[in-house]
Amino acid sequence: MATFSIGEAVGSGFALIRREPLAVLVWGLAYFVVGVLPQIAMFALIFPDFIAMARESATSGSTDAATPAQLQQLLGMQAKMMLMQLVQFATSILAAVLLYGAVLRAVLEPENRAFWYLRVGPQEGWLAAVLAVGVVLLMMAAFVVMIPFMIVGVLLGLAGANTSPVEWLAFALFAIGGMGVFWWAALRLSLSMPMTFAERKFMLFESWPLTKGHAWPMFLTSLALVGLILMIEVVLAIVFVMVAVAAVLGMGVDLQALEAPDKLFANPPENWLTIAVIVGVAVFGAGSFLTAALHAIMLAPYATIYRRLASPALTAPGT
Repeated sequence: MATFSIGEAVGSGFALIRREPLAVLVWGLAYFVVGVLPQIAMFALIFPDFIAMARESATSGSTDAATPAQLQQLLGMQAKMMLMQLVQFATSILAAVLLYGAVLRAVLEPENRAFWYLRVGPQEGWLAAVLAVGVVLLMMAAFVVMIPFMIVGVLLGLAGANTSPVEWLAFALFAIGGMGVFWWAALRLSLSMPMTFAERKFMLFESWPLTKGHAWPMFLTSLALVGLILMIEVVLAIVFVMVAVAAVLGMGVDLQALEAPDKLFANPPENWLTIAVIVGVAVFGAGSFLTAALHAIMLAPYATIYRRLASPALTAPGT
């Protein structure tokens, strides 16, 4: 029976970044253009309304209830925010599919290096279909799994003080078991995207028989990936907070006045708006490149696993 190496799978994303650093940078640029810039443009539509509301709040000095002018501005913002959400959904899907396709092509079809593995074609269309159906199915499965937990939780809540620690422990173990089953099912379907990309057709449940007998090593692989991503995100979060605080101070905002609108916007936006735009674009730009790298780290392992299980005679790119 074909098998795969956990170490090779976990490290395949980092190996891809080392092998194709320029391609990963281009993926980040593409993500920024397709997934981030449209959202920045939409935010620019509501930003003047936000500033007007902030100024109104600072002028009125009221923090308990909205003024009629604020309510009117809020209603005007809602339509723009709904449009912004639609644009965000569409661009997020398109940007994600572009990155998925690029990573899968770099692992499964390394000879197709044109345009740094980026394409908008039938393979990306099938990926979008599998992604949409898979997300809907996972949401439905999560809802079904949560039903017994909700029932048991309500019953324990009604019991109140009569609930023993043993019963709460049993409930916790029951919840962990349910999450384990959900995780196991997700792993069994996790090769659907590499399969769909490689076969150029919709393949979702075909991943189930291919992953038979490999659930445990796939679980260890996913656990290692989650741990790595969490460590990376913690470091990035610390850096982001430091940059955000420095940017806010650079805009002349008093951090102790965040709860006082009359003081918060004492410094007119015209004095700090340019700095805010520059910092925002820089942060989102850096985030786009990091997003591309994280996609490579998270998705390449499953493409490598598929490569080993479906065609065990093939060697990994660059080896």
